[in-house]
Amino acid sequence: MTITAGVLAGSVALDSFGGDSAVESLVACHRLAVPCRTTGGSRAKGPDRSTSPVPRACPEPRVQRPYAARCGTERLESTVVDRIEEFDMARRVKATRGERVCQVRNVFQDLPALLTAPLYRRWHLRWGATPSEVSAKLPGDALFPRAQYRSTRAISVNAPPDAVWPWLVQVGCQRAGFYSNDLLDNLGRPSATVILPEFQDIQVGQWVPMSPAAQPSDRTALKVDSFEVNRWLLWVKPDSTWVWQLTPTDDGGTRLVTRIHAVYDWRHQPLMALLGLVLMEFGDFAMLRRMLRGVKQRAESLTPRVQPVSS
Repeated sequence: MTITAGVLAGSVALDSFGGDSAVESLVACHRLAVPCRTTGGSRAKGPDRSTSPVPRACPEPRVQRPYAARCGTERLESTVVDRIEEFDMARRVKATRGERVCQVRNVFQDLPALLTAPLYRRWHLRWGATPSEVSAKLPGDALFPRAQYRSTRAISVNAPPDAVWPWLVQVGCQRAGFYSNDLLDNLGRPSATVILPEFQDIQVGQWVPMSPAAQPSDRTALKVDSFEVNRWLLWVKPDSTWVWQLTPTDDGGTRLVTRIHAVYDWRHQPLMALLGLVLMEFGDFAMLRRMLRGVKQRAESLTPRVQPVSS
């Protein structure tokens, strides 16, 4: 964490840990090494950039509200130090050794699916989806009518669409990640477990990086083609489309459907076609299944609370 980030962290609201204004002010004062003030005044709010595992890296608050106003007491001072350590852990970007071991284990767990996916292609192309979802029209279907790779997969999420949408908006390599095999698709950086405000301003034409390339391009990134907030989101590349559809259910949940159409251009780009075939036919199922489960877990486990960034 840079010095600037450390200073900003001092003024971040700790709503996600259940803290109140007195403790937040003390945390900020502790970071900035200035006298503590626990009364009145406004405080700046900033993003919680947590990228720790779900849900173990989000410990329950240790501060009870009756003690929050007792600034300067030994108990509160000790509690604040503990809270700072917890908050710093929640803001980590690099994976811990334990997380790295978990990432390697996840890859080995998915290895059978990665190697054998072509053997049960017809089944995994419709994983989790109903016949009506497979046959339904989705945005982007008309862009590549002759796509050789066509998958429609789905999962039920026990959270409303507006709780699922933010997780999709912030997807991308070195952004929030892909909630999948981080070792393979996010350079080992743990996928985010909170909503990141800096990645919530979605715009048509916006890049969705799939690699750490300094300058995104059609080969290294998807592009936001169109969307309807809380309803659907379409990403495109010159040879493929990737769409997400969020449908509310009667029980207050979401039916999350995703569809990929990809073209193998053997005539004009045989090498790219071969690479695409290997990635899609072998890798797509295992990675996307884990991503769907990752979105589901995050939307269900954490209440997405985006803190406004101070101007």
